[in-house]
Amino acid sequence: ELEENQFVKNLCTFKTEYFLREVHQVIPIAKGINLVKSINDNTKVIVSNNHLDVVLKVLKAHKLTRYFAYIVCADYAYCVKTRKKVSVTGKGKPFVEAYEEVSDYFGVPKMTIYVGDHKEIDGAFAEGLNAKFVLV
Repeated sequence: ELEENQFVKNLCTFKTEYFLREVHQVIPIAKGINLVKSINDNTKVIVSNNHLDVVLKVLKAHKLTRYFAYIVCADYAYCVKTRKKVSVTGKGKPFVEAYEEVSDYFGVPKMTIYVGDHKEIDGAFAEGLNAKFVLV
């Protein structure tokens, strides 16, 4: 079991190792996945501009799916517990429409902290949700 914030720590380590080694086949997990953490009840959500099948494939390959409650992607949103998949009609990051649509549908708590790897896109997304942005 991962300790608190271990996913973020592992992601930072992973990205550092990548940039030092320049191993191109492993960067998609760092590039395509962003961890969202809500302080209120520790709900963990992934918000990605990738397609759901890509994100699920990466999470399953690294045995990380169980650490998240929801996945919001460019095409679909997914509840890990119920395995319910819904189509997303709103615009994705940096816009907040898709996230808000999914948040309303699944009852995801208000986001207070957003951790991402792209300063402009993820920063604008966090700002749109009035959440604190942490760049990794």
